[in-house]
Amino acid sequence: MAATRAATGPLAAAPGAALLLLGLYLLAGGYARVTADVRLSEAQALDVATQWRAVESRVAQALAALPDDSRSEWVAGQIYGQRFVATRDAAAYARSRELLEASHGHNRYDRMRLINIVALERAALELGVIGTASDFAQRAVAALAQSEPDNPAFHELHAGFLAAQGRFDAALGAIRQARRLAPQEERFRAREAEYLKSVH
Repeated sequence: MAATRAATGPLAAAPGAALLLLGLYLLAGGYARVTADVRLSEAQALDVATQWRAVESRVAQALAALPDDSRSEWVAGQIYGQRFVATRDAAAYARSRELLEASHGHNRYDRMRLINIVALERAALELGVIGTASDFAQRAVAALAQSEPDNPAFHELHAGFLAAQGRFDAALGAIRQARRLAPQEERFRAREAEYLKSVH
């Protein structure tokens, strides 16, 4: 009888030990999530033009706390994108694009990753940092065209992306599609007039 109790004792304790390890694992993961979110929130509260060293430090801490995390990469990519638009810092553009593409790689089902990539590349084209649209951005547009065919905001984004490449005929078609879907939106009418001037 004593032998039986001795034999079953470790077996009975095993599930408890496994649960303890699981709890510690979840606790560590939760702490990492909180740390990353806090650092990114702190970074977003700072000015990307005048407080960049502090911003970049907090972003780096967030990414180190939770590596290969789609959400953290996405927010970090947006922060670098804001830095790029504010200062035309080409290195910030490259880092933003790297993070947004990594974020999409870790979460291929969230269309916002694709939207951010197209918007970033449009800005880079308009600011003259890049001369041609990347294959990745072109694929992002194609994917959005399939998933958002009835979304006027997508067609507006697409029109701006095309115009940034100097493709005003195609941009005109895209903005007219946005107008067909949302005829009450005056900004689409204004954008159509702008593209018409560039075509003629």
